[in-house]
Amino acid sequence: MKVRFIYYFFISNYFLCLKALAQVNLYPVHFGQVMLAKQLLNPSISNLEQATNASFGNQFYTGAFSKIDNLFFVGNINLTKKDSARSVSSLGIKFQDEKEGEFVERPKYYVSYSFRTRINETYWLGLGMDLGRAGYTFKGTDVSTSGSASNWDGNVGLVFHSSSFCLAGSASQIFNSLILPKNLYFRWKRFYSLYTDKTFSLGTSQLSVYAQNKFLPDQPDVLDIGTNITLANVFLVGTNAWVGRSLSFLVGLKNISLDEHHFSLYMSYNMPASSTASANIQSFEMSLSYQFR
Repeated sequence: MKVRFIYYFFISNYFLCLKALAQVNLYPVHFGQVMLAKQLLNPSISNLEQATNASFGNQFYTGAFSKIDNLFFVGNINLTKKDSARSVSSLGIKFQDEKEGEFVERPKYYVSYSFRTRINETYWLGLGMDLGRAGYTFKGTDVSTSGSASNWDGNVGLVFHSSSFCLAGSASQIFNSLILPKNLYFRWKRFYSLYTDKTFSLGTSQLSVYAQNKFLPDQPDVLDIGTNITLANVFLVGTNAWVGRSLSFLVGLKNISLDEHHFSLYMSYNMPASSTASANIQSFEMSLSYQFR
């Protein structure tokens, strides 16, 4: 009887301690170059051009916040023959790393798969999935110990598109994974996103408009609205508004072609939308994309 009492006392206090520990919900950082970063949320739109491709992006800060650095890499191998007109599939990898100063780091690693099928001569319907690990790391100092933990993570997405229109939805961090790298719980909280864009031909130029909304369960939605124009299919300028938070200004070279190899290079500057905006830190982003068709 005494042993049973001690057992129940231990179990009840254990769960009370778990409840007492705080929990922080985690979401991916915001990139101003939405047209590239959108594939981090939705794996179904990583290969709309039916090409082997790779994209690298880096967001960095200056001055007092120079130790904050966020980067990503997405690569896909086209598994479908070039003359296939009915379906397209690709296999890829994703890596994302968020460095919140010198001591906190949040890496993610995924394997991706996407499949699209033609509905008619104009439109395609596709789906995709990421599966991997998401982690959180504390780096120790002279007065504190280090700690790290990781758990399963994944994203799923759907896309309906043509050569000039795209509508896509996704569920991210689908496992609601919980980790305990130290004396604090972190949850990669599930959230949803919706993305759409439309491209208009203006002679030798193209005008694109897009919008993306991330529906976060315990925070205000993250709404982006942007536009860019491509001159002579090479020079690109654009702007993006993270509504109520920040503005981004983008310049780049969209299509540098060497036979079947195509490169794109972009740079953007992110600034607060107002002096009272909560995202009031200026940052820069650079990205490089490659396609082999």
